[in-house]
Amino acid sequence: MTDRLDGPTTARIPRRAVTALVTAVGVVACVTWLVRNAPPEQPAPRPVPAPDPAHATTDGSTLAVRFADARHGFALTGACRRGPAVTCSYELRSSSDGGRTWQTRPAPLIPVAAEAGFSADLTALGPRSVLIVDRGRRWFSADAGRSWRAVRLSSGRTVPEVPPGATLVGSCPPGFAATAGCDRPVAALDPRTGQRSALASQPRLLAASATDRATTARDGSLWISGIQAGKPAIAVTRDRGRSWRTVPLAAPTTPLIGVSVLTHDGRTVYAFVRARAPAGVTVKNGLAAIWRATDGGASWHRVRPRFPGAQPDSALGLALLPGGRLLVTTEEFDRANLRYSDDGGRQFVRSPGPAPSLGWIEEVDGRYTASGAHGDFFTSTDGIRWTPIPSYRRG
Repeated sequence: MTDRLDGPTTARIPRRAVTALVTAVGVVACVTWLVRNAPPEQPAPRPVPAPDPAHATTDGSTLAVRFADARHGFALTGACRRGPAVTCSYELRSSSDGGRTWQTRPAPLIPVAAEAGFSADLTALGPRSVLIVDRGRRWFSADAGRSWRAVRLSSGRTVPEVPPGATLVGSCPPGFAATAGCDRPVAALDPRTGQRSALASQPRLLAASATDRATTARDGSLWISGIQAGKPAIAVTRDRGRSWRTVPLAAPTTPLIGVSVLTHDGRTVYAFVRARAPAGVTVKNGLAAIWRATDGGASWHRVRPRFPGAQPDSALGLALLPGGRLLVTTEEFDRANLRYSDDGGRQFVRSPGPAPSLGWIEEVDGRYTASGAHGDFFTSTDGIRWTPIPSYRRG
């Protein structure tokens, strides 16, 4: 999956009157789900607004949580304070015990006016390496947030393969535009510097920076999704990026949003294609098709639903769970929105028990981290039982 932190896909986000910090963070979560998968041809979004000054508070609110491995994670929080003018500031939290306890670190971001809103995001590059991106600027820390330095997006170098410890990411601008910087659309993100270095050998696709991070399978293969000639495409490398196999899939009948790839073993692979929903279906992130390969990606077959409605109309978060079960979160924000499939995607059923409403889902080292519908975050090791992440205390 490609790096989603260097810039959101384009979308038009409606203005909202936010009257409390909890409400504002709920908007952050919902807008995040929509922005990261929105159609690329629309205008760029504005930052999510902070609370109304008349209702500003000093309570901390979690804006993003990312884990580097099963134990080490980072959380970005924001809080607004009353005064002659309401200002909103950020803090970084660091955890080394799987999110059970957190330590406060300084954040390199300056306070912003309430009307400017929260817009920063972060990515965990390693147990002690973290990157914060805000409004086109990037700050990197190699000591778990104790010190920071500003860095450029690109190192200016070309590398023959993805180095050990580095992350495979896409580097095309939002909208998949073939503009400057897209001649080398796949890169290695270095956990030592926070910068990208283009790969000398490139797959035959445009990999966008705001869809999904690359997937690393247990057999060492690296998988990345993108666009090839207007069609969703999946690329795989089994030699750390020195050579590639790229397979285009059939284009959806409505405008394409993006494609996500899931695999654990590198043999059974799923591709979820998102597209604009057809007329009469009121969802933003339409699920157009599910594709499956059982031979390491050599041949792909579309997964047909068992009956009409057996597959959800929308797909926000996606996860491949232990044992091969699939998890999709939908846009039903007013109720538990988890859907599970035990038959390879032919039929999805609701969560069998109480469950939170979740948005995006990220798997790292067997840990699933998900955003909640009200600005909260959850973690799970099986994708069924979800535990709130206590990255801050409310006042």
